[in-house]
Amino acid sequence: MSPDSLFMSVNSIDSAASPPAIGSSAPIQVVAGRYQLERILGVGGMAIVFRAFDRLAAHFNHPSPYVALKIFKEEFAGFTDANYLLYSEYALLATLNHPNIVRSFQFDIDATTERAFLTLEFLKGMTLDQWLIENPLGTNLPKITPMLLEIIDAVDYSHQHNIVHGDLKPSNIMLTQNGCVLFDFGLGQMLSGDLSILPKISRKRFNAWTPKYAAPELLEDISLTTKTDIFALSCIIYELLTGQNPYYIDKKTKYTVKPTKPKDLSKKQWATLCCGLAIKPHDRLITAQELKNAFQPYKKRYFYWF
Repeated sequence: MSPDSLFMSVNSIDSAASPPAIGSSAPIQVVAGRYQLERILGVGGMAIVFRAFDRLAAHFNHPSPYVALKIFKEEFAGFTDANYLLYSEYALLATLNHPNIVRSFQFDIDATTERAFLTLEFLKGMTLDQWLIENPLGTNLPKITPMLLEIIDAVDYSHQHNIVHGDLKPSNIMLTQNGCVLFDFGLGQMLSGDLSILPKISRKRFNAWTPKYAAPELLEDISLTTKTDIFALSCIIYELLTGQNPYYIDKKTKYTVKPTKPKDLSKKQWATLCCGLAIKPHDRLITAQELKNAFQPYKKRYFYWF
């Protein structure tokens, strides 16, 4: 398999270059002589995220010397474009500063293995998909409104900065004691601006999206837009209220069922949510800000998920 079978570059990166040497196949214990890998936090299609102990921070008595360290799996580590793709995620996150979006700290390449890595804010809590398992029927709107507003606000902020997340789903949202935090911008893109030339995943060659939350046009190889995020976000809202995905029952019934109105929603809120759930992108006319406004009337109060 050649490197360009998985990735594409939009700024003339030589995808046909030979994979770099990645050193021994033995498991990595310490990255860049600084980060001690302790345990796996999550495994995605291409990358693994570890909890890592930052030796340098500990040396200077930092009260919380832990980071999340993201590195590509062994089978992807040798591809030239993999390093560029991880840098793209770092660069996108570096432009965002929002309390409900994970913070990126450092992009670097380990000198011994020549493998790129990304360090991020270490988040404590449970992911939204874990919360849904514990609440299989969903819950009432007043209870989850603060959580909804934080999630929507993070997406709205990203869109205001011309960045689409590209893979919104419950497993990419962490519920912490300080609120919801959106993470994993690995499939994200900047739609316009200086960073729009950064490398992107080749969707023709790598099916990286989660079918339950992927907008229909993504499956037809149409470019990412803010509307693809709006669809996924609307699916998440519906699932929080009902415990069910609005469309996905199985592969055969996807998009063939019509979502029913959750009991807690007003007619206006339901109309707004239906717009976000529209199958055709040209019918998905709302923005994240408009979606947020539809749920704003409720008084904001703290939501406890622990």
